[in-house]
Amino acid sequence: MAILTIPDLPAIASGNDSMLFGVDDSGVTKKLTGTQLFEYVADEMASVSTQTSLADNMTMFLRNVSSGADEKTTLQYIKAYVDGNIGDVKHVHEDFPNAPAQPSWWAAMDGSAISDADSPFNGYRLPNDNGADVVLTVTWASGVAAIPATDVTALAVGDTVVGSGIAADAVIDDITGTTVTMSDTSFSGSSISTTFSNSGRFWRAAEVSGPGKNHAFQGHKHVMAIYGTTTGGGTTYPALGDTYTAGGYSFTSIENNYSSAGDGDPRTDSETRPIYRAYVGYMKIKNVP
Repeated sequence: MAILTIPDLPAIASGNDSMLFGVDDSGVTKKLTGTQLFEYVADEMASVSTQTSLADNMTMFLRNVSSGADEKTTLQYIKAYVDGNIGDVKHVHEDFPNAPAQPSWWAAMDGSAISDADSPFNGYRLPNDNGADVVLTVTWASGVAAIPATDVTALAVGDTVVGSGIAADAVIDDITGTTVTMSDTSFSGSSISTTFSNSGRFWRAAEVSGPGKNHAFQGHKHVMAIYGTTTGGGTTYPALGDTYTAGGYSFTSIENNYSSAGDGDPRTDSETRPIYRAYVGYMKIKNVP
């Protein structure tokens, strides 16, 4: 079988991964499925022993076997097909100097809606892992809302929830199917313009992908017991910041934000996090350019 022509590719129908034309042994022109294409590529490459990499082999194949086909277009289709699986996620340092733009089959995870007939995710929103604002018109009833299946894919537990009348610092506490529950369970309102956002997402392995967790710190407490004359011979447990005097010394009980010359001032923020480097998350949404 030989590649005949690449330009003027036919529309790819749902469930049909045919990409290229070929001629069978009887001379009949047919569309090549992805499997047939790569079997043919593999057969051609098998006889090439002087090349050392798949890219080199593929380039030689395209130059010597495509019989006048548009080499660049052919390569784009092959690259799109083999460049990961649909739904794969990757991290990109896209702001590095001279970093190239990502190909069209990868989409930034910014919560935007996918509008691409070649993608099985067409009509759904991308996960919002890059920290963008996702604005939806939501009907809340005691902090609970039914979000359309095509929109809820952009949301995750821990996202901030902002809207007229919604309590400050409200967050998503739970997502079950298309039902979203936020921390302000007293709020109800119809057709509220609601903004969901976050500061960027870490990824962690789990049995079910998508929902995530809010940031948290292991539950614990610090207790300081004082004995002696300052308590009348008994024991007391001072409150945060209380000052006591004993034996000529004045001291303060447990305080906020301990600092020292050796460790520097503590850094506080709205989340608990380790040191990190930022990236832009992308998801593969289709197998064609």
